[in-house]
Amino acid sequence: IFVKSRPEYMEMEECIKTYGRASNSKINYDKSMAFPLHGGKMEGYFGTRLRSYIQQKMKWFDYSSPEYIKYLGYPIFVTTQQRDCFVTDLIAKISAQVEAFKIRKISLYGRANVANTIILSKLWHVLRLTPIPKATINKLNSIIYQYIVDGKGLQIKKDVYYLPKEQGGLGLLHVGVQQQTLQMRYITALLYHDQFKTIPQYLYQLMSHTLQMET
Repeated sequence: IFVKSRPEYMEMEECIKTYGRASNSKINYDKSMAFPLHGGKMEGYFGTRLRSYIQQKMKWFDYSSPEYIKYLGYPIFVTTQQRDCFVTDLIAKISAQVEAFKIRKISLYGRANVANTIILSKLWHVLRLTPIPKATINKLNSIIYQYIVDGKGLQIKKDVYYLPKEQGGLGLLHVGVQQQTLQMRYITALLYHDQFKTIPQYLYQLMSHTLQMET
C-alpha cells in the first residue's frame, strides 16, 4: 500500500479495521514494515510526522537501518552496509548447501549436476532483479569450484568446467553469466510484453538510459 501523508495512512487504517470486522481477521503489525521508496529518512515537517506516526504502529526501514529487508523473496537495500549484509547471508546459505552435499560420494559430473540443479538454483530467483558485486560472483563461483574438485588438485583450467559437455566441459553454470542471462530475459519481457505491442517510447528511453548508467 502506498501512502504519502498521515491522513492517507489513517484512512488506510480505517479500511483495514473495516475489513477486519467483516472478515474476523487482524493485521499483524509486528510483522509489517514501512519504508520510503527513496530510502531516505523522511525529512521535513510532514515527512517526520508521518514517520513518527507509523513507527508507533509497525517497523520502519530506511538508509539508517543496519540490515536489509525482503519482499517476495527479493532483498531491499539502499546502503552498502545493507547490501553487504545480504551478500554475507547469500554466501553463507550457498556454503551451507555445499557442506551438506560434500559428504555424498558422487562423480565429477554428478557434482556439477547437483551444483546446477540444487545448490545454485537458490540464487536464480534473487539474481533476476538484484545486482551483486563482481567480488561476490567470484566468491560464489570459487565455492562451487572447490566443491566440484573436492581437493583433488585437478590440473584443469577453471574455464573448462563451464564449457558444455560436448566440448569437454562439465556444463557448470557461471553465476555471473547466468545472472546476465536471467536479467536480459526479464528486461526483454518488460520492453516487449507481447508480439504486437511495445511499451511507450518515453519509458523505453528511460529504461535504456538507466541500464546504460547502472551497468
